[in-house]
Amino acid sequence: GVGPQTCMLVKENPEDEYTFFYDQIEGFNYEEGYEYELVIKEEQVENPPADASSIKWTLVSVESKEPVAESGAVQLEDTDWVLVSYMDQEGVLADPLPGTNTSARFQDGQVNGNAGCNNYFGGYEVDGNNLSVGPLASTEMFCGNPPGVMDQENAYLVALGSAASYAIEGGQLVIADSDGETVLIYNVADLKSLTGNLWKVLSYNNGKEAVVSVIIGTELTAVFDEEGQLSGAAGCNNYSAAYEVDGEMINIGPAITTRKACSDPEGIMEQEMEYLAALEMASSYQFEDDRLILLDSEGRRVVNYQLARTFELSETIWYLQNYFDGSEAILSTLAGTEITAYFNQDGSLSGSAGCNNYSGTYQVDGDMIEVELGPLTMMFCEQPEGVMDQETAYLKALESVTSYRILGDVMVMQDDSGEEVLKFKASDLVGYVWMWLEFLENNDTITHPDIPANYTLEFHPDGVVNLQADCNNASGSYTAKGSQLDIEIVVTTLAACPPESLSEEYIQLLNDAVAYIRQGEVLFIDIMMDAGTMRFLPQ
Repeated sequence: GVGPQTCMLVKENPEDEYTFFYDQIEGFNYEEGYEYELVIKEEQVENPPADASSIKWTLVSVESKEPVAESGAVQLEDTDWVLVSYMDQEGVLADPLPGTNTSARFQDGQVNGNAGCNNYFGGYEVDGNNLSVGPLASTEMFCGNPPGVMDQENAYLVALGSAASYAIEGGQLVIADSDGETVLIYNVADLKSLTGNLWKVLSYNNGKEAVVSVIIGTELTAVFDEEGQLSGAAGCNNYSAAYEVDGEMINIGPAITTRKACSDPEGIMEQEMEYLAALEMASSYQFEDDRLILLDSEGRRVVNYQLARTFELSETIWYLQNYFDGSEAILSTLAGTEITAYFNQDGSLSGSAGCNNYSGTYQVDGDMIEVELGPLTMMFCEQPEGVMDQETAYLKALESVTSYRILGDVMVMQDDSGEEVLKFKASDLVGYVWMWLEFLENNDTITHPDIPANYTLEFHPDGVVNLQADCNNASGSYTAKGSQLDIEIVVTTLAACPPESLSEEYIQLLNDAVAYIRQGEVLFIDIMMDAGTMRFLPQ
C-alpha cells in the first residue's frame, strides 16, 4: 500500500481555488507558516516510474513569501464589523455620513446589523472567498437626521446584496461584487463595556411607532454599574432602576425618580415618561462602534446611546450642577447663575463662583485632591435671590474636597467623609476639535464645505479659540456664558486658497456667532440677525 502523504495547497491564478499538490518542486524548500508566490518550470518526464508523476517541476524564482494569518486572526465570521466605505448611488466608493454607524456580523449563515437607521438581517453563503448575501430584510423606520441617511442605507443594502467575494486585508473586511469592484469596506468594531461608562441618549422609541431625537437643550443619560443598578438623568429628574443581564439579553425594572416638575423646554416631562417607558421595553442590547443599542423582544430599537467621552481634570472647564449647602442638603445651582472651575495643568485653579471670580491652587495624587483658595473679587450681587449664599456654600465645599472621580463628562468631588459635595459637568465646547459640516441659512439654503475636516474649530479653557479655514489657520478669543457665544478672530494666515474655498466665509460666520447649543454630539452655532445656523461634529 501507499503510506501517508504530505501535500501543499496550490493555485495557478490568484482568483482560482486552492487544490492539493502531492509532488515536489525541485530547488524549493517549503517553510511551514508561510504563503509563497513562485515561478516554476514545468517539464514532461519520459517513461516515469509507475508511482511517480509524468511532470517535473523546477523552481525558477520566489516572488514573495508572506506569513499566513494565525488561527486567532480576524475572520469574516463571528466578528463585529463597522462600515468605513461603501459604494454609493453614483457608483463611487464613499465614506459614511458623520454621526452614522453601519454594522455587520456574519454568524452561522445569518448576517445582521444596523444599516444606519434600520436593523437588517438575512442569509449568506461562503465558499472559499466567494460570498453571496440575501435576500435581506429590515425594520421599517424612517430617519431624517443626518440628512441623506436613508439614501445611504439603501445604497449600503444594495451593495451588500451584490456581494460576490470577500477578502481580509490588513484587518479590514473588503467585499467585492461580481465584476470584482470593491463595494464595501469594514473595520473591526471596537466593542465597549456596558458597565463603567456614561451613556448619552441620542434617540428613543416614544411608544408611538417612532424613534425620536432628544429635545434640544435636554440631556438623558445612563450608567450601568457592576451591582445591577442603572442610574442617570431623565431630562428633568434623576432616575434609578434595577437591571439584569444574561449574555446579550437585558431586563430593566421600573424606574424610581426624583419628583421635580420642569416646564422648559416644552415637552420635557412627556419625553421623560416616554424614555423611562422605553427602558422597560428593552429585551436585548448590542454595541455598534461607540453606540449602545437597546432592543425590544422583536429586535426594534428602543433606545440609542452614545458613549460619552471621559475628560481629564485639566482638559476642560467644569460647570457646577449640584453643591452641598452645609446643612445636609444637595442643591442645584440657582437659575440664572453660572459657577465654573478650571484646573490648569500648572496647578492653578480659577473660575466664577456665581458673582465673584476666584483663584487658587490644587494638588492631585491619583484620585485624591487638595484645594487651597486664593484671592476673590469683592463684588456684591443682589440677583438672583440667594446668589451670595450659594457662592459662600460653593467655595466652602470646594475647599473641603479630598477626592474626585470623573465618568464621561461628569465630575463628582467628595469630602473626607466620602460624601458628595460638588458635581460638575464638562463644557459643551471645550476639549473637542469641531469639524464644520454645513451652514443652514434662514431661507433654507445650505452651504457646506467639500472637505469638512479642512474647516475646524477648537475652544481652549483659557478663552483662546483656534481654527483651520481651508488653507489658512486663524486664532482669536471667545466668551461663552449660558448659551451665549461671542467669537473674535484676530489673527489669520493669508494663503491664497482655491476659488471654491469657503475660508473667508467661514471666518466671517464665526465672527458673527451669537449663541450655541449641543444636541448629542452635534454643535449648533447661531449667527447674528437670524442669518442661519452652523452645524459641527467632533473630528
